[in-house]
Amino acid sequence: MRQRGWGRGIFFALGLSAALMAQAAPAQERLVLASGAVQGGYFLTGGAVCAQINKQTTQHKLYCAVAPSGGSVENLELLRASQVDLALVQSDWQYLAFEGTAKRFAGAEKVANMRAMAALSSMPLALLAREDAAITTLSDLRGKRVDIGRAGTARRLVMDDLLAALEWDLGAFELASEFPQQEALDALCAGQLAAVPIVDISPSSQVRAALRRCKLRIVPIDAAVVAKVVAAKPYYSAIKIPSSTYPGTKTDIASFGQRIVLVGRFKVADTDAYNFVKALVENLPALAKIHPSFKGLTPQSVAKGGIAIPLHDGAARYYREAGLR
Repeated sequence: MRQRGWGRGIFFALGLSAALMAQAAPAQERLVLASGAVQGGYFLTGGAVCAQINKQTTQHKLYCAVAPSGGSVENLELLRASQVDLALVQSDWQYLAFEGTAKRFAGAEKVANMRAMAALSSMPLALLAREDAAITTLSDLRGKRVDIGRAGTARRLVMDDLLAALEWDLGAFELASEFPQQEALDALCAGQLAAVPIVDISPSSQVRAALRRCKLRIVPIDAAVVAKVVAAKPYYSAIKIPSSTYPGTKTDIASFGQRIVLVGRFKVADTDAYNFVKALVENLPALAKIHPSFKGLTPQSVAKGGIAIPLHDGAARYYREAGLR
């Protein structure tokens, strides 16, 4: 989408680098990337992406402008209406909106003009358990007081899918509470709950704060369970939480979760999509220096993890040539 101004005035560049703040020259193609709330994880991720792209503008003639938004659902609506070129969306919403299986995107409202380009930051399940609750594996959750998250939240979606893979119902627990996240963490630290799931961009400030506040551990998810969940729901991927992510964690923790997926309109030129993805994949170490959520990403995980819809033709060509798909 060639932009000559900021449209309605809702778009502005994130000041992560001088390159991002520069004005695009007329010969450059300006691509608008819908992200999330200002200062939130999606906005910072989008800003990091645009900053890296704009460092190489003279090479690929692309200029990336990050736009704040209300998050995944609004980003999908903006993309469907062709008001933006690119968007960051949670991997489950990517799948549900493209397939038209979510109520908000059912039938004619599905986002049929969307194509996947890259899988970025991970949102793993961090299953926090009290150290004195004798929970070191999933099977230890039986008979315990566990929060499963409020209906409609990412925490609840992940827990529902985990329970389905385990073939458990809520009767497996002494109590299955449905607290808002902060209330659940308060109850966990107070000893009123034994375990609480957190689903957040990794590294998560909320997980880190909880681990510092009270004596907790992160429970690993069995490999067989991870495989079963990922096979049943294509928008999940296996994720390892590195030992260096959180204080007191001595080994990598196996889990699964969603990814933030970079998607674009299928009408974005193939050459532009190719160059955009190339600039991302070949500069992952530089991106990790801009924002910690890029740490641990590999070219292979960017090409495959959590992508559950067709790839943009330009992105697919790059991945084929790079031997990544």
